[in-house]
Amino acid sequence: MTRAPTSRIYKKHETERMRIHPHKVDFAHGYPASADMFYHCLNCDDFVPSLPGESIGCQCRNVFIDTEAGRLSIKNDCRVLLVELHDNG
Repeated sequence: MTRAPTSRIYKKHETERMRIHPHKVDFAHGYPASADMFYHCLNCDDFVPSLPGESIGCQCRNVFIDTEAGRLSIKNDCRVLLVELHDNG
């Protein structure tokens, strides 16, 4: 089992063959990030890498990461899960 590449957003249908491991997190204490972590937007079902190489956001813009400013913006954190994605193939 390998990590999913973290350089792009994954759509829900692309994760059907991946292992998804959710993490409990209190966003009031900050937004964790690591090479294998993704923010799963429950509004549009996009999986946004927590450490992207360039600024990136989900389709509905609930989750947006501005790499130049070093900032993560989540409009509605009740509609976001922090998950690990692992490629089973």
